[in-house]
Amino acid sequence: YSATTGCSPPYARPAADAGSRNAARIRVRTGSRATTAEAGSAVTCRRTARAGPAGSGRMRPAGSVRTPSIEVPPMTAQHRTDVRAMAIVHQAFRRAFSESAQLVRATPTPSPARVTFLADHVDFIVFVLHHHHESEDALLYPLLAERAPDQLAMVQRIEAQHAEVHGTIDAVTAACAAWRRSPSVATAETLAAALDALNETLQPHLDDEEQQIVPLAATTVSQQEWDAVGDTSVAAIPRKKLPIAFGLLDEPLNESDSALMKEHLPAPVRLLYPVLIARPWRKYANTLRHGE
Repeated sequence: YSATTGCSPPYARPAADAGSRNAARIRVRTGSRATTAEAGSAVTCRRTARAGPAGSGRMRPAGSVRTPSIEVPPMTAQHRTDVRAMAIVHQAFRRAFSESAQLVRATPTPSPARVTFLADHVDFIVFVLHHHHESEDALLYPLLAERAPDQLAMVQRIEAQHAEVHGTIDAVTAACAAWRRSPSVATAETLAAALDALNETLQPHLDDEEQQIVPLAATTVSQQEWDAVGDTSVAAIPRKKLPIAFGLLDEPLNESDSALMKEHLPAPVRLLYPVLIARPWRKYANTLRHGE
């Protein structure tokens, strides 16, 4: 959900476990989404960060994020990092917050179970966005600043937008907690307005990254370094939330983009996609949009 944050085109690197004939541990990268799945079981991932306590709103990885030690090949016209999936991941963010605002406004005082479901959904999507940006701050922007000094002003300007976005994330988190505690027309509207404000702040930032940061990264960082950003982002996503994250990612895609995200999946994941991803996502999406 990963159903999760920069991203690279998906590719997979199967790693067979010699001690188990029934499980295929599969590492699937979708740029900012990297999933490790156990065939025939729930989707899981190799975690490099731990989420904060449940219900704490914004959650951060335990400890600092370490930049992998990677030998960087020279960047040439023939050796460009494939960064196409960044815009694909951004599509999920572009629609998630406006949809959540609409759902909260549609039923400002629903049943307690519905309040919990929608509040959990809002907390999850802001959680994913937060870790998306945190991974970029730790692993992408420092490399761009170091290797493209002539673009330093632009890089710093766009990175600084993260702080503005995080301010609106804090407002959403607080408003969501208030609505969860005391659902009313007033608290629902406060939450919906906070989601609108987050979306308004986020959209121009996503545009700037896609138009300026992504082309620079394609010629400045290696594929391994770019992929590490996504690996770190997805590692923070709870295991049980990964089908939701991938469903949010895949749902708005056209046929071509969806094929891009899936074409490099290992055979076991493609074979079990209806069970591992599609089925839990359909159930979740139906509850999200149509209630209990």
